[in-house]
Amino acid sequence: MITLNGIEKTFPNGVKALDRADLVLNEGEIHAILGENGAGKSTLMHILAGFLRADAGNVAVDGKERRFSRYADALDAGVGMVRQHPLIAEGFPVWAVCALGAEGGFFLNPKKSRARVEAVCAKWGFSLPLDKDAVSLTVSQRQIAAVVCLLLRNCSVFVFDEVTAVLSPDETERIFALFAQLKRGGASIALISHKLDETLAIADRVTVLRKGKTIASFGRAEADAETLTESMFGKGEVEDWTGTAGGGETILSIQSLAATETGGLPLLRDVTLKVAGGSIAGVAGIKDSGIDTLELVLAGFLKRSAGVIQLNGVEVGGDPLAFRSAGGAYLAADRGGVCLAPNLSLWDNLVIHAQRKNRFFLDKGFLNDWAAGIMGKTEWARDAGARSFKETASSFSGGQLQRLILERELAETAKLLVLSEPFWGLDVQSRARLVQRLRSVTAHGGAVLIFSTDIDNIVLLCDEIFVIRDGRSVEIIRGSVESRKQRLIKSMV
Repeated sequence: MITLNGIEKTFPNGVKALDRADLVLNEGEIHAILGENGAGKSTLMHILAGFLRADAGNVAVDGKERRFSRYADALDAGVGMVRQHPLIAEGFPVWAVCALGAEGGFFLNPKKSRARVEAVCAKWGFSLPLDKDAVSLTVSQRQIAAVVCLLLRNCSVFVFDEVTAVLSPDETERIFALFAQLKRGGASIALISHKLDETLAIADRVTVLRKGKTIASFGRAEADAETLTESMFGKGEVEDWTGTAGGGETILSIQSLAATETGGLPLLRDVTLKVAGGSIAGVAGIKDSGIDTLELVLAGFLKRSAGVIQLNGVEVGGDPLAFRSAGGAYLAADRGGVCLAPNLSLWDNLVIHAQRKNRFFLDKGFLNDWAAGIMGKTEWARDAGARSFKETASSFSGGQLQRLILERELAETAKLLVLSEPFWGLDVQSRARLVQRLRSVTAHGGAVLIFSTDIDNIVLLCDEIFVIRDGRSVEIIRGSVESRKQRLIKSMV
């Protein structure tokens, strides 16, 4: 039995991830840990697995208090974690990847080690290509290989971190069969999840976290979708920020969109939506629903495998420049990669798209004015004092960068603004100003498409909401704020 009691964790940036959270994991059970994004699920399980240290509270294994300073300590206690994307040592055969570190000492006996791996696979009914290069394994095979690694280390407690998010339905069924095998063998399984349907199908017990606190634990007979949803998200009315949808001509049309080569991101299976001029639309989904993949495919950073994307009547897809040339602007969820070049100067980051406005020569004066205009609109002098925009972007705060890159995209005067998590890092006044700016865009016939996992913000702001679940568009939600929050929550999970 595993017991976590009164666990607290605050990160260096001041975010309190866990606030006296509790969990009991019994022998031979599948225990799901549910909660919305940021609820503290992964933090709690990373403490159990030794990747993080708690600020307060205790962890007990079979009644004995343990303090895990590192992952190896947890492994010694029989606790291991399987991630969505297990790390694989490329260039080695599968059996060697499984055996590395399990034999002890400095040398690996190939014949003995391969035989041990083969014996574990035979005992548990796993089918792995042991002599092939590990790089050839599918995601689900990598997860099975990670389980074999843990079994070789005599682990009896397995933490699975959102493992089904990147799997096809067939692969998900295979992982569920793996859970059942482990359970029959007496193992305990902690499953971090957002997905109610999967949780209700396989979990013996469910614990719900919200804002770092343990809200409730339920047995299989007590758990249903409505009860779990209310525990995850709570109740309460919200203020209405919505405007009136303009009902203009279609600016963005996506038909039967799919993406299978996603670099490990969740797949897109079938997404259809339309956004009209004069409206703010939202795309909502839980983590790993496919909304991250959709935004990257739409903006041209990932290739689609099927379907059509039209922006202002022009077919786009697979090319960021084509997206912008057709009238799109894009604030990416990946602030430090797709959205910004942290090691370049702030000036470089602000003028990156403005350089396209004159293709024949570089007008340094125009670009300086452009950057200064963006900085002026964000009240830069007040916030940053005498600091120069020649400094690297990484030297400024997240809130400052958020306002600047939002203003950079608004300066594009695009017909379609695609904004991912636009409220990150903004204070109350900045949020209110952003709402006014977005309403100004729609008042002039433009359209805004917001990607967010924050339910309250997307319900408050958007005229209509497209819900994505498991890579598919499943519902369009309209109507009053009061009526649609609960509809959105139920549709997402």
